[in-house]
Amino acid sequence: MIQVMDHLQGQCIYCTMIIEEQRPIHAYNECTEAVADGCGYDAYRQWREGVDFGQAKQCWECGLSQSICRRLERPAEQRLACEYPEIMLPSIFIVRQQQHLGMIVAGLGFQGRYDSEDLWEWLNETAEGFGAEWSSNWMKTWMLICQMCIDTARGEGAEWACK
Repeated sequence: MIQVMDHLQGQCIYCTMIIEEQRPIHAYNECTEAVADGCGYDAYRQWREGVDFGQAKQCWECGLSQSICRRLERPAEQRLACEYPEIMLPSIFIVRQQQHLGMIVAGLGFQGRYDSEDLWEWLNETAEGFGAEWSSNWMKTWMLICQMCIDTARGEGAEWACK
């Protein structure tokens, strides 16, 4: 997972995950390709405002499990920024917009309607059989997306993944 986040950090997440050919270096919030495909940064920010982790132990900034996020909870004037801001959640948004999230969560055991509140409730639930530490289905979903990216990089041909 860290390998994939390191790869995505400092690049346009959309182009890195979706576009095959090289593009001039730019940030996700400047990507015209993402906007044209319904995955633009403004659309992401609007979607992000609706994300509610409920009681899940996620960092409210980056979305990663608090056991993984290296952001220290300190008073606001001393607060350190997350190491991987805007990596996991924009990636999940892009996967959702590309119509792949339903297949991914179904593979992880989600049985509700993808276009309903059922998905949000399931994402906030504790992931079953997922490591020694408590983690939500958000992290289980993100881990599978990362694994698909790694499999593609190794040439193992996952059904969908970043290039």
